[in-house]
Amino acid sequence: MKTVAPNHYSFVVDAKRKIHIRNPSISPPRIPMTSLYVGERRIDDGLPQLDSTARDLLVIGTSILSADRLALRKTRGSRDWTRELMWPRKIELEIAIELPDVWATHRESLQTLLSFLTDDIWSVTFTSAPPRQSQMDLFSSPPKEDAEVALFSGGLDSTAGMYVRSRQTKRELIAVSAYGDPKRLNTQTKALTLLKELGVSVRSVAMVHQLKGADKTEVTQRSRALAYIFLGAAVAHSCKLRCVTSYEAGPGALNLPMNDAQVASQNTRATHPEMWRQCEQLLQSVMRRRDLRLELPFLLETKGEVCSHVGDADLMKLAQASCSCDEGESHKPGLLHCGFCTSCLLRRTALFTALGACDPTEYRALPSKRHGCYDYQAYRFQARTLLEASRDFQELLFLDPLLRHVVSYLETRGMDEHEAKQQICSLLARHATEALDWLATGNPSLEVSP
Repeated sequence: MKTVAPNHYSFVVDAKRKIHIRNPSISPPRIPMTSLYVGERRIDDGLPQLDSTARDLLVIGTSILSADRLALRKTRGSRDWTRELMWPRKIELEIAIELPDVWATHRESLQTLLSFLTDDIWSVTFTSAPPRQSQMDLFSSPPKEDAEVALFSGGLDSTAGMYVRSRQTKRELIAVSAYGDPKRLNTQTKALTLLKELGVSVRSVAMVHQLKGADKTEVTQRSRALAYIFLGAAVAHSCKLRCVTSYEAGPGALNLPMNDAQVASQNTRATHPEMWRQCEQLLQSVMRRRDLRLELPFLLETKGEVCSHVGDADLMKLAQASCSCDEGESHKPGLLHCGFCTSCLLRRTALFTALGACDPTEYRALPSKRHGCYDYQAYRFQARTLLEASRDFQELLFLDPLLRHVVSYLETRGMDEHEAKQQICSLLARHATEALDWLATGNPSLEVSP
């Protein structure tokens, strides 16, 4: 069997947050452009509203994301099949931060977390940057003591989940989002405006992250989740809050492979419980905040169940204001969805479960030039396989060994091993049933023979 050495990249992020590339094959250096908005108010470049701990979280998260985007898995001129062999990369990254000694103690934990998240070999080191003064509060009036920070993408999970979470807990929420293009910001802003109109008490903090002058970047961006979480942790730290949440429903968080060809982080682990467990432990140690929790409140619910909690009238509005498509919005009119990426298939199943045939989303729903109807067929195959395998947890482990980590995560939340396994089996059986019901009776716009 042919083996391919990992692509090797080396980067330095200086005290001005400029990224320099040591590899001679990549030029010129790119500059990460990072801004922070609290509501509509832009925070200046010095980030005076954050202390050194919070600023370092932002610098580290965005530096890792910048390096991840610039380190191509598939180099120019390589054939399509080599992308699978060249999936892992070796990435060296030196970051100038204000508290390098604190992070140096935890660099191995960070590298282990990054390896799980991206499947790459990371070497992250820290140098000293001049400290800045912190003189201002993040918000003009402090959030309530029990407020929680919520990672907000503008997708259906985060939008419907925020609505449901607000109704369940009666808490004030702080929506933390990140974007790289204005259309994504517009989608997130409209969704948050609608949530406020529906009675959700929510403030917003948004991070803009762009690479100035980048001509070609890595599309997988597996480390984006870490930048999101670090931003959420920075906001929680600045506001003295204890909880950072994601409202991703169980099937999306676990993100089981559609088939045997999908391995390791080729399925994103952005909200996988093991990633969140490792990240929680790291942040608790770095921030010296043992009370900080990273929570997945809808981990044991299907997306259809979360949507069903909303109610038909409000769900119709939230569905029209959210975008779930993996293709993104920048190149499409309105909130048109492709209809056949994994996120669209999960969305269509959930909205059929909650609304029947009244899904208001506009789907293109045509076979793609690259994959044809493959994604649709793989989704059907996965649902049938999960329904059969969910009778026995060991059968599920055969499909995805990472489910053992989900048991460990649930145990940290007070659940015993036996109950955790039963809950996972039940979750995946219910999800498979919802998917097959939609495929059988939901009249998908493109029929594919079994």
